[in-house]
Amino acid sequence: MAKSPIMTGCLTIIKSIVHFVGGWGASVLVAWVGLFALYKWYVTGGLLVYAGRGINNIRQYQIITYETHPLGFIALFAVCVMIAAFGLALCAGQLLAIRRWWLSKPKSGRE
Repeated sequence: MAKSPIMTGCLTIIKSIVHFVGGWGASVLVAWVGLFALYKWYVTGGLLVYAGRGINNIRQYQIITYETHPLGFIALFAVCVMIAAFGLALCAGQLLAIRRWWLSKPKSGRE
């Protein structure tokens, strides 16, 4: 049994829309997480890290700065920069994919 060209075209369109929405959402989320961590560093001068569980199993967080924990701060700062750069690269990739799609001219059957 042959597939209907109309059904195949609809599935392709639905698949493209899902990939676009999912890819755009993921790239914006990753960029937001990285840039927000860098913004918190810029505002407070430190980065918030998970410090384990304390008394009564309550989560504890700690703000680290370059003066208090130099190696940990540099490592965490590098991770935040890489996450932000990766997210922005994903956003740029999505924009280039949109541009490529927008500029592609459909081939007409008449010539």
